[in-house]
Amino acid sequence: MATLIDPSAAPADSKEVVSQHLSIRYNTAVSQISELDQNVYRVDRINDSSWVARAFSPSLPLSVDSEHVQILRFLEQQNFPAERLVDPEPISTTPTGCHILITHFVEGRRPRKGEHLFPRLGHLLGKLHTLPIPLLSAMTRKGGAWHHISHSGGPNEEVEAALTLLSNTKSRVSDTQLSLYEELRSSLLKVGDLSDLPQRFTHPDIVPSNAIISSIDDSLAIVDWMGSGTGPRVASLGYLLWAAGSRSMAAVNGVIAGYSKLISLEEAEVEKLESAILFRPLVLRCWEFCTERRSLEDAVEGLEPMQKLVGEIAGVARQALEKYRGEKEA
Repeated sequence: MATLIDPSAAPADSKEVVSQHLSIRYNTAVSQISELDQNVYRVDRINDSSWVARAFSPSLPLSVDSEHVQILRFLEQQNFPAERLVDPEPISTTPTGCHILITHFVEGRRPRKGEHLFPRLGHLLGKLHTLPIPLLSAMTRKGGAWHHISHSGGPNEEVEAALTLLSNTKSRVSDTQLSLYEELRSSLLKVGDLSDLPQRFTHPDIVPSNAIISSIDDSLAIVDWMGSGTGPRVASLGYLLWAAGSRSMAAVNGVIAGYSKLISLEEAEVEKLESAILFRPLVLRCWEFCTERRSLEDAVEGLEPMQKLVGEIAGVARQALEKYRGEKEA
């Protein structure tokens, strides 16, 4: 079952409160704190390395943060390029009850527009999908849902959370727009079920926005592991293909070239590529409408072009998968 993020829940602490708390808790001098994402801060310290602090609302169970710590420790043990924990006790609680998780800031830069990055991202995703999953660990939790809409679960739970959010916003839809609302809702209901496909430990969105290129050796590291866990591997591949196809079909070929070096998809996964590619951008479109970042008219108007692009991406991906499968068998 999805754990929907309630927009009306008590907010996490402000960056000023986080800064003061970290200074006291870890006996460190903070020179500057700046927002990287919602409730995620870069913490620059005087004469010391920078941190990333994630502030979680008191409404989020502490167990979720503890599982996140287990996952980051597992990634470090496997030498997978990701953010690293700062302290043996990286979670602390502020006086208001918010949980703060600290990791080292990954020094480097974001990918530049047009940078030939997708083969590397495809290969990293393939590497992630080869990692062993320890039994009785946080890595076995159901994962893959986008953490801005659901605290837990996989693609099915993410879609369920989007449907719940959509239902909660129906009251502000006028009678003249009800048909548009139902069209948006219907598109979500038609998303195919991926839960019966091969499962691996995965990250919800290994895409350029979560990649950091090292300023030292040009290596890639992946950040933002909230929502990670065990889920259908084709779902995370699908979102990477969407990110690539939104730029060019050459980028789609690049993803498959990198991924296929380590992973061969099963036929059932190839058959459901459209659903794997479509579900996340569709959820994002619904979320943008529900959080008043996009109008209902705009959300629905973009559905047909989105579905057309998904079909094109899936077609190119299938051809590339067949090509690399043939090369392996030769």
